[in-house]
Amino acid sequence: MTPRLSIACVSLCPNPFLCSFICRMVSDFFHPAVGGVENHIYSLSANLIKRGHKVIVITHGHPKGRAGIRWLLPSLKVYYIPFLPIAS
Repeated sequence: MTPRLSIACVSLCPNPFLCSFICRMVSDFFHPAVGGVENHIYSLSANLIKRGHKVIVITHGHPKGRAGIRWLLPSLKVYYIPFLPIAS
């Protein structure tokens, strides 16, 4: 199956080039698993944070028992939701 990634960014500012965004990334694949998709989402999130945007990642609780909210970077909030993955 093809990995699924959903990215949504929202800004309430009239000029999006001068304001920061709030970005949400939803994916089946993220740390602690290791792979290309996981690294891409992590790097993209880190660079968006460096540019002043707020980023959250929503993924399934993998491995089993990993659920709740974790902080990977000082400002990268990761929500591990206890549901089955869409793709594996």
